[in-house]
Amino acid sequence: MRVDFRTTGGVFNLRRLQAKTEVSKSPLRELLFADDCALVGHTYEDIQHIVNCLDRSTKRFGLSVSLKKTEVLFQPRPGSNYNPPPVMIGDHPLSYVSNFKYLGSFLSNNATVDADVSHKISKASAAFGKLCNRFWQRHEIKLTTKVAVYKAVVLSVLLCGCESWTLLRRNLKSLESFHLRCLRHICGIQWTDYISNTEVLSRCNISGIESLVMKCQFRWAGHMSRMPNDRIPKQLLFGQLEQGHRHQGGPKLRYKDSIKANMKSCGIDFLHFEKLSSHRTNWRSLCHSSLQQFEENRIRHLQAQRQKRKKIVSTNKSFVCQSCGKECRSKAGVKSHQRHRGH
Repeated sequence: MRVDFRTTGGVFNLRRLQAKTEVSKSPLRELLFADDCALVGHTYEDIQHIVNCLDRSTKRFGLSVSLKKTEVLFQPRPGSNYNPPPVMIGDHPLSYVSNFKYLGSFLSNNATVDADVSHKISKASAAFGKLCNRFWQRHEIKLTTKVAVYKAVVLSVLLCGCESWTLLRRNLKSLESFHLRCLRHICGIQWTDYISNTEVLSRCNISGIESLVMKCQFRWAGHMSRMPNDRIPKQLLFGQLEQGHRHQGGPKLRYKDSIKANMKSCGIDFLHFEKLSSHRTNWRSLCHSSLQQFEENRIRHLQAQRQKRKKIVSTNKSFVCQSCGKECRSKAGVKSHQRHRGH
């Protein structure tokens, strides 16, 4: 898999990659980590050639590739049919999977993080449930201590690997829902108490899940920007695939698109990202202050929306039962009241 990259001219300026002289090329064949190995290829011929080379190399040392543990993940281009050709090791075809787990994270054939987010929520839910009777429901333990343990035990599992996520709005809603559900359980708040989510976050003195994810991604992006030019993560961040093109009309978000949108929402000058992130301490201070301002603006926006909804409900006189004259908060409440009374 060949990557064109250029570390000058701005990481978010994709036109700089059209230069003929300053663009470097780097081939990616394998991603090694301890005893794990992931082979990558842009075409079927490339991946089959790399698999054959791996098979021959292992046989020279008297080793063999496990056919049960070796799987193939095929990511077709948008709009094409899912018809992958067989990848062979000798005379044995390898099995195709729709989701592949590598280093604790799930990679999917549709290039989304839905499977990974669902997996992290289930793991974090299991970690939260193990401490339910022993810790969360103990009244003699302070709330600050519970929140500190929640950050160390649950959030660390939930946000493991979030630095590389390209999240959609539905993914953020799923993560935020789990985050607030855990905090409500820690505080002993029931849904009948009519306490808003912003009040729950204020009581626990913790930010929303979107701010926590952006904090991890900003730190990781700054770390990649400070890497040497021969490191693979920096080449991927400052480059693009040599082959292929993106469709017009609304292509899938790239990691750089997500980082750029988050920097805009936090008021960070993304045009000078390389200069701002060159000093680690200053970059972290800038991210901390920008995310704090972003969270305050988000809280004020949610509170204003809540007050607007309450004002509409209080001034609206149409939610009244026609039989007994009872005033309800919503149209659904009127129907529920009528059904209960048999009107």
